[in-house]
Amino acid sequence: MAYQSKYKKGFTTLELIIVIGIFVLLFSVSVTVYIGFTSKENRELAVGTLVEALRFAQSNSEAVNDDSKWGVKISTTSPTITVFKGSSYGTRDTTHDQLTTFSGRLTASGLTEIIFEKMNGDTFTTGTTTFTDSNGVKDVQINGKGTITY
Repeated sequence: MAYQSKYKKGFTTLELIIVIGIFVLLFSVSVTVYIGFTSKENRELAVGTLVEALRFAQSNSEAVNDDSKWGVKISTTSPTITVFKGSSYGTRDTTHDQLTTFSGRLTASGLTEIIFEKMNGDTFTTGTTTFTDSNGVKDVQINGKGTITY
């Protein structure tokens, strides 16, 4: 006759609670890391998009494309960056607008309109554009010679 245990096989409530607690802890840590990673990537992508737009506008101004100045407008109300042809965003030739977007979780502040001079690519609009979200800040600076630092 085989030996039969008087205890039933299975998990106790305490063991289940411990296992569930470990899963919850691992899940919360991974979500926190994921949010931080995507937040940083969104800021880096927005900076890359702005730098690319600035360089494109500057090169068009240096080449005197369409015999015009070129500029960049960063919207503070919607997540957009616009490369435009003209002496200002308000008086631009809208047929040449090139619109790109960045993450809606970011806020752009600081310098929002940069105009590049024909032939030399210099700018009189100098300063810093800052992209901010709940997890950090990333700056893009431009000086009078059109040098971009980020």
